[in-house]
Amino acid sequence: AVVSTQSTGDNSMPTTPLVVYAMKEQVTSKLDWHSIIRDFAAKDPPALFITNWERTRMMNRKLSFYNTMKTSFGEESYLNLERGLVKRTAQLRTSAHQYHIETGRHQSIRLGSVTTRRERACPL
Repeated sequence: AVVSTQSTGDNSMPTTPLVVYAMKEQVTSKLDWHSIIRDFAAKDPPALFITNWERTRMMNRKLSFYNTMKTSFGEESYLNLERGLVKRTAQLRTSAHQYHIETGRHQSIRLGSVTTRRERACPL
């Protein structure tokens, strides 16, 4: 489809039938999505992302081990290690490994039982 634009000052507004229809529907439905986007853009998106990241990770029970190591937003020093060590460290931190504490959790879900972390401890 060919997209034409209509100059609106410093912005160009697409004038395809779909965009025109969407704008008309937004106005008739008394929706205000364009001002929400404008307000969001006026704020500090990185700060909003970090706030949302912190809230999300603290509410996720599966990330409890990760949260013991990752307490603030930023680049981690382990990322400067040798590639193989970076991969293994990242797997441990995100529970993307094959140790019993993780595989036991998946197994108990499949069997319909609940096991505690202590019950899924890795055997020595």
